Amino acid sequence: MSKKTSTTKQPGKKIPTRTPASTMLPQPDVSPTDQTGAEGPESTEQLFKFDPDFKLPISVSMRKDGRWTYTVDFGVHATGERHRTCSTRNTEEKAWREAIRVYLAGPSALRAAAPVLTVSMLIGRIMERRGSTGEYSTQSNLAWLHQIIDQQVGQRLVSQLTSDDVHNVLTTLGETDGDGTPRYSESTQCKVYQRLCRVLDVAVHEGAVHQNVARLLDKDLRPTLSSKPWTDAWTTEDVQNVLRTAAELDPKLFPLIVLAFASGVRIGELVGARLSDYDPVNNTFRAFGTAKEGGGRGKGKNVRSHREILLPDEVQDVLKDHLERLGRLRADLGPAWGIKRVCTEETREKKRQAALKQWGRGFDQTLKPAKPVPTETHEWLFPTPRGTRDHKNNIGRRWRRILQTAGMEHRVFHTVRATCITAALEAKVPLNEIQAMVGHASPVMTLLYSHRPKQSTAAKRMAAQLGLAGILKKRKP
Repeated sequence: MSKKTSTTKQPGKKIPTRTPASTMLPQPDVSPTDQTGAEGPESTEQLFKFDPDFKLPISVSMRKDGRWTYTVDFGVHATGERHRTCSTRNTEEKAWREAIRVYLAGPSALRAAAPVLTVSMLIGRIMERRGSTGEYSTQSNLAWLHQIIDQQVGQRLVSQLTSDDVHNVLTTLGETDGDGTPRYSESTQCKVYQRLCRVLDVAVHEGAVHQNVARLLDKDLRPTLSSKPWTDAWTTEDVQNVLRTAAELDPKLFPLIVLAFASGVRIGELVGARLSDYDPVNNTFRAFGTAKEGGGRGKGKNVRSHREILLPDEVQDVLKDHLERLGRLRADLGPAWGIKRVCTEETREKKRQAALKQWGRGFDQTLKPAKPVPTETHEWLFPTPRGTRDHKNNIGRRWRRILQTAGMEHRVFHTVRATCITAALEAKVPLNEIQAMVGHASPVMTLLYSHRPKQSTAAKRMAAQLGLAGILKKRKP
């Protein structure tokens, strides 16, 4: 009589269950009887003639953190190097399924074209697969980064690309012009390097090359962004100075600044705010993400970004006057309200030349995707004088002019948000209420926004706790 062995499950320890690879093979769409009348296979193993002794070029192993790593060996490809594909999944079953899917996919078109595949061809195939998906800004940025890479190493074979070539590209981007300014900013250099890494990742994943030479670059040679310190929040006098100057210099922007100081709303959320987002009866404002080029609004930064804020009573009168002014503007323009002014070809050419001088660096505008045509119109809460959606860059220029007139150093508009959060923390408002008002995903981020410099009171509190004040007072002659 055979004796069954039982496995005792230890508390807190998960025993992985192994799944045979044959059960994870894709099930063919085969009927029990085919068109000739012959009976079909009884099982998947019979169809694939699965042999238990057959060894797939796949290995699955568990890491120390409990996740599972699979490796698929594709053998030697055209470059003469051995190619393996590795990835990680949460469970062993998912690792086996993905490994078999990759194995059955076999050599790709990029792997077959490895001997003649250039970086330019690789970028072209990636963009063909991507198509026109994604936001307009994302497509435009990718086209710009791809053209920079194409200008530097576009004609180089992917199989012959080395880490030195990547370093030379980054060195060229960091060269300075005659006035001492670099050709490309630190941010652009980082974006180009990250995009080049992802482009070569595609070649590695599909077997064109065996390793990503961009990721093999020494960390000391990779571009990095210099850390920028947080700007201190404004004091009460600074806030009053900004509001007085805005009311006198730019009364049209004054309501937006007041709402930002009162609620800590992001500038993108203010630009994308619609007229229906403000309830003048209950004096509440709803934040629902930023506006998109083709109409509508994008998703918020996190699940807490969609929120409703109860505004102070002082803001209600300011927004009431703002809505009355919008009503008068709309009545004056009539049917022209909400329609953009037609830009002449001469003005468009001036804008194009200015953009090339400031940002283009020889960027081919024909590669830039066309702007999407708005499919719907909305009544914006803070529109332009013609009723169209304003842009945060326009608000930034007006904001800079207000600070210059007030005699203050330039601060980004996000300083208003930091000032609002800092003031709420100093007013002993509960942290969870502040987090809900500003739409932070974590209270830790809310605490990071407290930027007002002040002297530490730790010594005073320690003296009070120890009773030093009373003791020293008695010893005083």
